[in-house]
Amino acid sequence: MKTSHLLLLSATLLITPLDTQAQVGAPAGGSGVTVRSSVHVSIDWAKSRLDEMDATLASLEKKIGDVSAESRAKAERAIAEMREQREALKQVIDAKRQASEADWQQAKATVEARWTAFDAAVQTWVEATGERVAEQNAVFVARAEAQLKAWQDVIGKLEASAKGATAERKREIDSAVATIRADAEATKAKFEALKQARRESWAALTRALAESRAAFDRANQTAAEAFKRATD
Repeated sequence: MKTSHLLLLSATLLITPLDTQAQVGAPAGGSGVTVRSSVHVSIDWAKSRLDEMDATLASLEKKIGDVSAESRAKAERAIAEMREQREALKQVIDAKRQASEADWQQAKATVEARWTAFDAAVQTWVEATGERVAEQNAVFVARAEAQLKAWQDVIGKLEASAKGATAERKREIDSAVATIRADAEATKAKFEALKQARRESWAALTRALAESRAAFDRANQTAAEAFKRATD
């Protein structure tokens, strides 16, 4: 794997993008506390899947011209299916931006179904193209970068929510940040080890991505609980 890919992935955890967050009333004697609701956390969770879809498509669409003539039709159908699932997921997110927490709990099954169908289409593309190692590694790098950005987004938003919190709430949020940051660093190290190995099987790469995704979901739940406590 090229050094530039390693440098880009390593740099990802230094980025802390923050989106607009709701302001609630200040605690006695303090400033306003920046908090996020569980609905915002659910949207961020769904968007992490959407961002990984976008990264995957961007990587694969650049490679379609290199696919052999006999495999191209199958590869193009796989990409078309990925695009369809990506658009369907975006519609779910857009439709649920003002939804309640209960609505989002129901919507999560739809998000997961869209993701599962998308991932199946990725596997179809891999099979159609002959499971070429270089292209698999490129897809892995793109998806890993998207995942690490999602991890850092959660950390950044938690840190922002701690700025105006009471001392007790700040300790709780800082504890959540420390836990999530440790998990993010472990994920980053695992990804870099796989990239340095260079010839890991597609099964090993996808397993690492799935494990990171599951860990991110747990971290996202930790963030949701921390945001909820900050408003109690």
